[in-house]
Amino acid sequence: MSELLQEWRHEPLDRDAAVVLVPIRHHSPACARHLRALLGAVRPAAVLIEAPCDAEPLIPHLLADDAEPPLALYTTWIERQGRDEPRHHASYWPLCEYSPEWVALRTAAELGAEIGFVDLDFARMVQAGRRGERDRIDSLQDEAHLQRGRYLDALVRAAGVRDPNELWDHLFECPADRDPWAFFDGVLAYCSASRHGSDPAELEHDGTLAREAEMVRRVAAARGRHPGRRIVVVTGGFHSVALRAVDWSAESGGPPTALSPDSQVTLMRYAYEQLDRLNGYAAGMPSPGFYERQWRGEAVEHTVTAFGRALRVLRPEGASAADSIAAVEQVRGLAALRGHHRIGRQDLLDAITSTFVKGSDDVEGVAVQAVARKLLAGERRGRIPSDAATPPLVADFEAGADRHRLSREGGARRELVLDGYRKAAHRAASRFLHRLAVLDVPFAQKVRGPDFARGTDLDRIQEVWSYAWQPATESALIEASRYGASLREAAAARIGERLAQARDGDRRADRAAELLVQAAVCGLHDQLPRLLAAVAALVAEEGRFDAAVAACERLRLVAQACEPLELHRTDEVGKVFTADAVLAAAATAWQRAALLLAEARSWPDDEVQALLDALADWRAAADDVFGGSGPFDRHADEVLAAVARGTEGAPEVPGAALGLLHGSGAATDREVAVAVRGRLAGAALAGSRFVRGLFHTDRSAVWQVGEVLEALDDLLATIDEDEFLRLCPHLRLAFSQLAPRELDAVGRRVAERAGVATSRPLAATALVDADTAVRIRAVDRLLAEELAADGLGAWLAGDDAPPGGPVDG
Repeated sequence: MSELLQEWRHEPLDRDAAVVLVPIRHHSPACARHLRALLGAVRPAAVLIEAPCDAEPLIPHLLADDAEPPLALYTTWIERQGRDEPRHHASYWPLCEYSPEWVALRTAAELGAEIGFVDLDFARMVQAGRRGERDRIDSLQDEAHLQRGRYLDALVRAAGVRDPNELWDHLFECPADRDPWAFFDGVLAYCSASRHGSDPAELEHDGTLAREAEMVRRVAAARGRHPGRRIVVVTGGFHSVALRAVDWSAESGGPPTALSPDSQVTLMRYAYEQLDRLNGYAAGMPSPGFYERQWRGEAVEHTVTAFGRALRVLRPEGASAADSIAAVEQVRGLAALRGHHRIGRQDLLDAITSTFVKGSDDVEGVAVQAVARKLLAGERRGRIPSDAATPPLVADFEAGADRHRLSREGGARRELVLDGYRKAAHRAASRFLHRLAVLDVPFAQKVRGPDFARGTDLDRIQEVWSYAWQPATESALIEASRYGASLREAAAARIGERLAQARDGDRRADRAAELLVQAAVCGLHDQLPRLLAAVAALVAEEGRFDAAVAACERLRLVAQACEPLELHRTDEVGKVFTADAVLAAAATAWQRAALLLAEARSWPDDEVQALLDALADWRAAADDVFGGSGPFDRHADEVLAAVARGTEGAPEVPGAALGLLHGSGAATDREVAVAVRGRLAGAALAGSRFVRGLFHTDRSAVWQVGEVLEALDDLLATIDEDEFLRLCPHLRLAFSQLAPRELDAVGRRVAERAGVATSRPLAATALVDADTAVRIRAVDRLLAEELAADGLGAWLAGDDAPPGGPVDG
């Protein structure tokens, strides 16, 4: 180590200094061991730790006897000022058993020292420039600065290791313990090399300098409280480099920055899966399970044996005794070869790879490494102490999960099958999971089952869910606590918030209707009358045909789902909200859509598919909503007939309207044939798109009305190649709606008309997409032109072809 870091040697840490700076790497067992020894030697009056200062009230809970790491401080702040919509910021500050900060807390308490947190609170960090990744909760212990830099890259190469993590292990985790002052001298030299390549402007921009200024103020304030006594300051080594330049004898610091009133900090349990750097965690060390074993002094034989058991995922027999013995010998030999007193993480991984991978590296090797990484990540989950207040919403979730026998231990995802039609307990569990989904809590995901919002899989009577607890589950619940103290209350408030956004925003009735469905599946029956009234008000002024149809469909599905959703209640809510009331609202939405359809004069090209689907749903809903009433059927047919005659906008829509009329018997085969020929004769491209719409709502027309195929065949026989390439994408879309057997029947009819015999199913022929077909034809044309220019045009046509096949070259 001394040779590698020689360039960054500095004055050694002053063993008699009033302010002792201890540079650490987060979650480093070696730093934790040497820090404990240093604190025992210094016996300071105060131990100050790099952590959000507004978390100091939680220190007693972190020191409780029944607090079990991994734990995390979950910090949140909602940025409101100067924003149309508030932006939520959140971050974790994790601790595990071997974190230097955890050891500092526990050792300081044993020594009777004051304990303080000296970093900015989270809100001030964000205001100072700190920005995490959008839509992702990251770590306050981000060590990105220690993972990059030209000098660090040079150190990696000089040490003959693969990355900065292996370099750190080689320099600090694997050597034998030494004098703690000498150890932290080395850590400071390592961090100085990393800081040397940093851009001061970047450090200003990301809030690093503002955080370090706050650390100076709070350390100076602590010196004032303990004059003549020694203070130990535990910070990430990157910050320690800057703090070392401070003249503490002259530094008054000034008053610490006031806390933000909008910032919140909560203690929550954490898990090794999220702590693992290899899972995307932005700070600390990879493979926390491995370093926990190292921290506890576990022999490598135990780790290799555990890996052999884990290997049964790939091999039922696991690992043989001979392989395990060879792996132990290999890992010890590698460690000795590399000069390691302690087994390094990479020593173990290399030994596992060379011993247990029997096949190719890119198949079995990848699988074996995945098993090893999972084992070394560990599965430990923490427990918050009993005296720590649990947010009411988290407590309600825990009680609900226990009531429905859902594991809160994390780990592998579990499957849950619910039969809500027949079992009340399963209905209650389904509502519990749906309420979590409304609150965007990452706990469970529905794999399959009836979807009453989209009208899919309604023939299923069971729901299948996949679920697993993770730290993000708890942090999302903490964040959602602003909506209420129970899942029922919070889900109702969240749906109410979204309803207000729908009413004040784009005012779409279908989105309000979806909220009604969500409330129904969540069992929020007391909210349904209010939501139904809101949907009815938005339907009355809805200006989009597809939105009105979607609202009608969702209302219709709710009315049909009385049994599984328990909408047949007879209490005071049930008297207001009944299936008949929902059907009446659906009828209003249908009539609103009919009015919009009748008044429309054109159809936008960019909404064709949505319009085609909405048109088919609207016509099908007439029978369900009105029970096949003659007047409404006639009204629907009159509106569709007007649409079918339209010539403005997307031609697919009139085609779809004609298909619906033909399917209901309101249009004859002859009328369909005349319309198709007329559209194709008027404009081939528009006619092709018209046919696509026709096939979308009435596939049977392609073989029931023989003149449709004849008209298309006649068109293709008369157009040139360029025109065919223009029509090809639309014709392909038209015919892609047919089933394989239907395509085969169409192909045979066309072949018969052309007098071509067929002996195999045409639908089995491999098809290419339209873009590929266009490119193939373009290449074919270029080839024909080149051959013609060389006088070989007749050869291409098959006349007088050269003997022996194509000419070479």
